[in-house]
Amino acid sequence: STCSVAPETCKFLQTRTELTKCERGTAMFIRLRPGGWLKPHFGGGPRLAAHLALIAPPGSVLEVANETLSWHEGRAHVFDDTYIHQARHPGPRQHGEAGTRYILHVLFCHPCDEPQQHLYDMAKVHCPGKARVDVPLPFTSPPAPGPPAGDDSPFEGWSQREGGCSSEFSEQASRFSLGGGQHLLPACFKACSSTADCNVAVFYFSTGFCHMWSSCVHVAASDGAWTFVKPTEK
Repeated sequence: STCSVAPETCKFLQTRTELTKCERGTAMFIRLRPGGWLKPHFGGGPRLAAHLALIAPPGSVLEVANETLSWHEGRAHVFDDTYIHQARHPGPRQHGEAGTRYILHVLFCHPCDEPQQHLYDMAKVHCPGKARVDVPLPFTSPPAPGPPAGDDSPFEGWSQREGGCSSEFSEQASRFSLGGGQHLLPACFKACSSTADCNVAVFYFSTGFCHMWSSCVHVAASDGAWTFVKPTEK
């Protein structure tokens, strides 16, 4: 097994609750040979990805959204993999494993997503306190006692409830996340409305995360989260 090759790495990773107790968590070694291209893709949940470069030949790059990053041995990139990303290794093809890029690839729970914060010592984590403030309040502040109502809410006519969908009992929409946090409530509404199988939107007022669900069987308490259900969803 992999752990027989890298026992100390496995031993360390097994102590990290944000990985071992995260339903979307995983860890693996990944290689990319010269001339290789890992085509654009994105992750399906609120999580972070870490790439630790083990062998990093010159020229191999990671592209996340509009950023291009180079790997350097012994250093890591941590990014939100709900953004579209790809990896390229344009180096010349060589015999065997010569010139191959190797990384430790780790997916772990997002410390700024409320349902996952119990895995962290939040005294050591800094998260944005509010969504972006480029529109007037109340869109950027936590609901008190609830989201904006009536004509002030983009979700007018939708049923709403405090809390977020439990992933154990719910089905994600084909587009699950806007990517990252600090989004605005109208952006969440627009994204769900334009996603054919999105019947339920969950917006986290404290961090600006937006999650979209095809079905939401159970709503669980979650600080700062409100669930919005399309009028046609029973």
